[in-house]
Amino acid sequence: RNSWGRLFLGIVPLICIGLGSWQVYRLRWKEEIIAKADAVQALPVVALPKEVSSDVEQLVKDWEYRRVLLVGYLCHDEEMLVGPRAFEGENGFMVVTPLVREDGSKVLVKRGWIPKTKADPATRPESRRTDLYTIFGLVRQGEAENAFTPRNHPDRNQWFVTNTTEMAAHTHALPILVEEIYDPRRSPPSKILMERGIPLGRSEAVTFRNNHMQYIVTWYALAAFTAVMYGVLV
Repeated sequence: RNSWGRLFLGIVPLICIGLGSWQVYRLRWKEEIIAKADAVQALPVVALPKEVSSDVEQLVKDWEYRRVLLVGYLCHDEEMLVGPRAFEGENGFMVVTPLVREDGSKVLVKRGWIPKTKADPATRPESRRTDLYTIFGLVRQGEAENAFTPRNHPDRNQWFVTNTTEMAAHTHALPILVEEIYDPRRSPPSKILMERGIPLGRSEAVTFRNNHMQYIVTWYALAAFTAVMYGVLV
């Protein structure tokens, strides 16, 4: 029993060092993402190019978090609700609607969040505008999926995750996603938008969770503590 205990106590510091080193790598990776996003956000607002290169995936990566303008008509008959998604403790959906531009090209627009009670388009006529619409938003990639993410069912127009490839194929749009920005200075208060079922867009600010330094300190401290215990007890 003692030999197994010594073996376990000797392995724990090594595991903690490994986990701490992994968090160092993750910290550098996150800092690179933040630096890139900050640099892109500092660029002036531009119109999304009409002529999109054949390598759309690379364009989206290069332009991610870039502030852009889109002008066109929303295709409400091709609207997709992604969810469920919670906002301020209430269940709802993210509204993704293709926008057709004057040159005929379509781009996916994540317009924002609506409450579950407004899922039926008949309950939110004000959200389905038909005029020429200018959208101010951020270029984004689709959501990351994992083993626990339910599969989308395009044939039933049932969406659990914003998969731009699937959505673009479903609506014959370019696999480019623009997240509409909500500007409280130019729009009604968010509460009024939610009551009317008008999608509530995202903030213009781009923020990231970055707790890796805390994890680094925690794992290396545990490594030091368990190493001292090993030296004292063994």
